Amino acid sequence: MTTEILEDSIQAVDDSDRSRSTNDAQKLCQKQSAVYLILASTLCERLAFYSLSSSLVSYLTNPAALKWTPESSVATLNIFYGKRSSI
Repeated sequence: MTTEILEDSIQAVDDSDRSRSTNDAQKLCQKQSAVYLILASTLCERLAFYSLSSSLVSYLTNPAALKWTPESSVATLNIFYGKRSSI
């Protein structure tokens, strides 16, 4: 009788260890997925920013588009880039 109880206890411990390792593997996979999603999001954000900024530079430096002075164009670009303008 005591042997049966001991074997049941050992079996229960083995089962909990297996489920714990499965949960750890799932958590690791979720963390890796989260890291990849954050990196992909950052990459897409930078791609969008540089695409917009290059279009904005082309548009603002074109004299036929807005008829702005070069100083106004540079000040606008500095505001877009987050730099403080001295003009």
